This record gives sequence, C-alpha cells and structure tokens, in this order.
Amino acid sequence: MNIDITYYTRVFGFKIEEANFSKGFIPKHIILDRTRNIHSYIVFCDICEGKSSSIYWDNNSSKEGVISIVQTQYSQLNRPLFFVFQKDKQFVCIEGNEVREELLANPEVDIISYMWNNSMSLMETSMLIHKEL
Repeated sequence: MNIDITYYTRVFGFKIEEANFSKGFIPKHIILDRTRNIHSYIVFCDICEGKSSSIYWDNNSSKEGVISIVQTQYSQLNRPLFFVFQKDKQFVCIEGNEVREELLANPEVDIISYMWNNSMSLMETSMLIHKEL
C-alpha cells in the first residue's frame, strides 16, 4: 500500500509524518500540531470490492487487525486515531474510539462494513482537527 503523504498535507492541510517509533500495532503515520507534538494517529486503509487491506492487515485478518490497533490506541497512545480510506472518489474517516465502542457493544459486527457505512468526510473532519491544532 503506497501512501502519498504530500497529497494529504496539500489537500487537507495536515502535517503528517511517519513515526520512527512505530512498531507492532502503533500506527505508522501521525498528525502533528503547530508545536510538532502528536495530535493524532492515522491508519490508511484500502477497501475495494468489499475487501479491506492496510499495512496492519489483509482481507483475511482485517477484524483482528482493527481490534489490535484500537486496543493499542486505548492502552498506549492516549491520542485520537483515524482510519482513513477512499469512498466514491472522496476520502472518508472514522475515529478509533467509535470503532472500539461498536466492537464492545457488538462483538460479532462486520467491523469493516461498519467503518465503511459510518465514516464521515475527511474534509469535514479536517476542519474539526484544524480547530484543535
């Protein structure tokens, strides 16, 4: 999966960098605030023809990968986490806490479908994030 970080920086105005401390299920990409502190983490996902992939999972292990990432966010990161993917020629995202809450409320959920159906525009989310930066 090839991520063009400069595209996201240019279009959405984020300062995104690769985290050199990333290992295991700690996300590789971070959004920095104006003082270069970590604002949030990003996991880029591909969803094509009902199949999901990321650098953290392939279609066969997508639920396990998502669970591992949200567990890591909850237990280690103390920052927001956004799953970002392309939907109908626009970029959308869903926050990791929303995904975690759904998994806790409904362990049998098809989490990729849930993420896909409950995502919101990354442009809208970026405006909210910019208010925090």
